Amino acid sequence: MTRFNQFLVGGNGHKDTDSIFVISIIIPCFNAGNLLKEAVDSIRAQQGNFTILEIIIVDDHSTDPATLAVLDKCADVTSVKVMRNTRAKGPAGARNTGVSVARGNWLAFLDADDVWTVDSLAALVDAASAYPDVSVISGDFQWFDMTSGEIESNFFASRELTARYFGPAYALSRPIRLSRPYLDALFVAFCHSCSVLVNRDLFVEVGGFDERLRYKEDHHLWFKLAQQSDFVLVPKSIFLYRRHESNMTNLKVAPFDYERKMLDLILSEQPECGVADAIHRRYPLGVAENAYWFRHENQFSRAIVECFRGLRSYPTSKDIWRQLLGAVLRYR
Repeated sequence: MTRFNQFLVGGNGHKDTDSIFVISIIIPCFNAGNLLKEAVDSIRAQQGNFTILEIIIVDDHSTDPATLAVLDKCADVTSVKVMRNTRAKGPAGARNTGVSVARGNWLAFLDADDVWTVDSLAALVDAASAYPDVSVISGDFQWFDMTSGEIESNFFASRELTARYFGPAYALSRPIRLSRPYLDALFVAFCHSCSVLVNRDLFVEVGGFDERLRYKEDHHLWFKLAQQSDFVLVPKSIFLYRRHESNMTNLKVAPFDYERKMLDLILSEQPECGVADAIHRRYPLGVAENAYWFRHENQFSRAIVECFRGLRSYPTSKDIWRQLLGAVLRYR
């Protein structure tokens, strides 16, 4: 395992004013406390052939005094702009608010409680330079345990589903290109909002993050972007995802719940047949996954409700019928 402080060394945020990569960096912030300052510092430490035009912090109606104090200090830092939402909009709304005033031709995002690694932005820009017709560049990331100080292996490279995409890049030790991977992006989130570099014009064209989604808003965006652009995958950890008690990902929910809301939203927009068919193939499997999860949580009544809900649309699904039988018999 690697210690956290080794990642926070670097330069003074060198800016090349002649660079074609003029970047606006958006930080959504809600009660991040002193972690926010470290996030900003990790951005200002980046060096490379690019211009960090601005760091836009969007305070999503924070309430704790520590965060408010750090926000006030950040507002006095050159090239840092602090915006304050009058109500909590969630991650999608906060990021969109920042983009609405961004002036750079490229966008990058960093959550207020996470940090970029050394030269992470340079790695994304170098890949964008190598593939000038691609509008979405994505790197890897690592989990950082704030209690133990340990850092896990690169996430996308070490997970079975995402390793199928990032594996070739790591094997070749260079970025690789995926051609319009929107069907893949429907079901595999091989990007993270804090590890991407996105062309601003394309972000605006697809409508940015959909604020109707509280979760999976980033996964939904990758699908929309992948319909319009190839993706480039960079075999490098771009940021550290800092684990702490307030992480949104700590919430315990059935595995298909958030994905279902995203897929329902896509279906409501009458997608092309290939997309709709792929969603309908996935849907009964997701319902079965939820029912299985409820059974193992001893929530048999909820498992039964989940199965009946799924059978209304997919009455011939053997997976759902199997889960219904298990729930009725109270098999874990």
